[in-house]
Amino acid sequence: MAGILNALECPVCLEIVTSPVLQCERGHHVCNDCWTQVTSCPLCKRPRSGARNYVAEAVLEKLLLPCKYRADGCAEVMYQVDKAAHEKMCLFRTFTCLVEDCNQAYSVNEMVQHLKSSHCDLISGSCYCVPKG
Repeated sequence: MAGILNALECPVCLEIVTSPVLQCERGHHVCNDCWTQVTSCPLCKRPRSGARNYVAEAVLEKLLLPCKYRADGCAEVMYQVDKAAHEKMCLFRTFTCLVEDCNQAYSVNEMVQHLKSSHCDLISGSCYCVPKG
């Protein structure tokens, strides 16, 4: 299973690609976010083709995929159809502190501690953080 997931990684950001899976003219895939940021394939330098890899898309529909915050501690796995919703609410996603001139980024649990230790004079039941990325 790990070999299949490695084959489905974007060579730019190293995240598992999601549908639609776009590829260069030689068949190398790049995730949708990175696709818009590159002008040629990061592996072979050939032009982007815009062709979809329907086999990779079919495989992705059948696999349990790890959360993109797995390196930050999230152990959840889910099908591709549920991945975006989970990652939007994942407790391991990072937030940027909204206290002026702070700009520190933490997970939900770390943010609570950060607010208590760095901004205890400002805590009055309000939330001082927003999701990052």
